[in-house]
Amino acid sequence: MREQTFRAHIINRAWKLSGLVPLNAQIVLDQMELMSTPEPEPATLLDSFISPISYNKTPETMLVYEQFSSYIDNRLASAINKTLDLSPTVARAIEKRDKGARIMLFKGLLADDELFKRKEAEAEKATRRARGNRQVQKYGVITVGDARLKVMARDEAEDRRIEVYNLRQEEKEMERRAIDDRKEKRLERRQAKKDLKEKRLAEREAKAVVKELADREREAKKEEKALEKSRKETLKRARAAIRLANTQ
Repeated sequence: MREQTFRAHIINRAWKLSGLVPLNAQIVLDQMELMSTPEPEPATLLDSFISPISYNKTPETMLVYEQFSSYIDNRLASAINKTLDLSPTVARAIEKRDKGARIMLFKGLLADDELFKRKEAEAEKATRRARGNRQVQKYGVITVGDARLKVMARDEAEDRRIEVYNLRQEEKEMERRAIDDRKEKRLERRQAKKDLKEKRLAEREAKAVVKELADREREAKKEEKALEKSRKETLKRARAAIRLANTQ
């Protein structure tokens, strides 16, 4: 590796790029100007706390994670604006931030799992408390096996009672639903009868209106015929009077 690195052309190029051999003061001045360029000011109050943070440590809280993100964003913006080049510190900060995010996510999953287990344990304790402390035997001596058998028998009997109670509740619920259905059907039949009655009443009223209009039409025709007859008689009388006047 040493023989491949320390070659003549590599060493000469390094001296030339540094501005030492051949002497080029402008390269040195440009490097000094670039290194003296200040970093952009933090945009928020949160960013002002970034500088004292060690970016070699993995963030363990959301506040530190946000400070890492703000620092990385500022350095990336500086690199885009060509005001400050990226450094290995930025890459290290990105690596630590991603690692911290994975750790916090894993801790959150563990916390959720632990909370679920605690809820299950509390529910089981509540169930035991609800059952209460039952006395297996009041007098005499009983073995562990017999006590367990008695407890199992009582548990089975209690389960049967609960099952019977649930069945009765289901039967009551089904009966209540059947009653509600019958009531709803009765109401529907009553409404149907009421609608039919209103329909028939409307038809009767319509027929009455049609009949009244027909009667009016007949009366109008009669009056028209009477007027025509009166007009003819008047015309006949007028003609007769004219003939009489002409004969005289």
